[in-house]
Amino acid sequence: DEWIALARDFMKRGDHRMALRAWFLANLSFLGSRELLAISRSKTNLDYLRELRRRARSVSGLEGLFAGNVRSFENAWYGRHPVGDEDVNLFAANFERMRSLAP
Repeated sequence: DEWIALARDFMKRGDHRMALRAWFLANLSFLGSRELLAISRSKTNLDYLRELRRRARSVSGLEGLFAGNVRSFENAWYGRHPVGDEDVNLFAANFERMRSLAP
């Protein structure tokens, strides 16, 4: 996936904040490709969480992983939370767990 490659490139350059953003967009892209989300510029992250809750009821654990990634992204992107290797690696690990859970 292009977003994952971009995230890894940002990590190599030490831009953890942008790496986290690219991982977040990879999350959305993946869930959209599985038809668990309908991507739209007008939607908020809360809208995506609600939609995933409705569409992925049968996929245990998926909503919690995505909610954790949304929280991490929002803390880094909209807040003043510093982002380091550990934050990005945890986000990526959650994404990989999501990929293994999604149908």
